[in-house]
Amino acid sequence: DATITGAIVNNNAITSSDGNGIQLGTGGENGATILGGITNNNNIASGLRHGIAAIEGQLSGGLTNATDATISGGLAGIFIADTFGAWAGGIDNAGQISGFNAGIQIGDGDADGNIAFSGGITNDFEASINSANGPAILITNDVASFTGGITNYSEISGGFAAIVIESDTFGGGVTNSGSIIATDEFSDAIYVNTAWTGNFDNDGLIQSGGDGFVFDGTTYTGNFVNSDRIFSGKNGVAFFGTSFIGDFINSDQIFGGKSGVVFSNGSLAIGST
Repeated sequence: DATITGAIVNNNAITSSDGNGIQLGTGGENGATILGGITNNNNIASGLRHGIAAIEGQLSGGLTNATDATISGGLAGIFIADTFGAWAGGIDNAGQISGFNAGIQIGDGDADGNIAFSGGITNDFEASINSANGPAILITNDVASFTGGITNYSEISGGFAAIVIESDTFGGGVTNSGSIIATDEFSDAIYVNTAWTGNFDNDGLIQSGGDGFVFDGTTYTGNFVNSDRIFSGKNGVAFFGTSFIGDFINSDQIFGGKSGVVFSNGSLAIGST
């Protein structure tokens, strides 16, 4: 394996027409260990594949995409394969991350990975994470643990869903003070199928043609707080999981074309509504 004890810093352009912009490891025993993280101050792009592809190895120090910097891919802007080990330090975006199938994709969804992702995903003010066709953020069932949550201060938008969370466990919750939008007519803005720990706090806009927020996992431990707008074509908020342990608090608007709020299937332990 190759080890970089410092950081990868891009101040100009790293691009590929057919391959990945930056690739960590090649698979098998050919991995890469990055101890100082990745910082992009300009442009990392791939025409047909991924802007950044983490295939084999591990990374510490996270990834920082600076103000006005871009990471883009014909498939995903950032892709972490199910063969990658641990990603520590999260992803902090102050520019734009985009891909046709996903803005950020962790795993390929075949449930044979064991990725440990820590540090969360933060989308800063005046930043964007988006995908024309798929989810802006896709956390698949190849992720054993995801910690640090998702924080959005600006724009997260996807064609087929905006955020999909299917990791074995998810810690840190979701905080939104910007906009989270699914543009496809029937897609959910936020779809969750995991064991959840942390609060959901919306002080912005969540909008979709399907469900605004749907939880279809095992246990949800934490509060659900809405103090702004959730608009959806189907259910505004839907809990279909095994259990909800916490408070459900609404102080603004939750609208669903079918139902505003739905609790179904599991046992509920709600403090207040």
